[in-house]
Amino acid sequence: MKIFYLLCGTPFSGKTTLAKRIAIETQSVYISTDDIMRQRGFDLAQLQPVEEWARTHQVCVQRVDALMDEGVSIIRRGFLSYH
Repeated sequence: MKIFYLLCGTPFSGKTTLAKRIAIETQSVYISTDDIMRQRGFDLAQLQPVEEWARTHQVCVQRVDALMDEGVSIIRRGFLSYH
């Protein structure tokens, strides 16, 4: 049975650490928008345009859809924004 785990929280709250641990324990695939941004060549030490984050989100959704179609469980982490 495929499962989609979504971890949300404030920045630096331990989401990545927990997500990677769950991925190992459940043999799931870990997906991170930060990792996708880095793969796309962006330096996350610098502010990046919101349009690039939107494009990265679309890449993330495509990867999640493809993995779910394959029956793979996924760990996806995000953050909560308070506006």
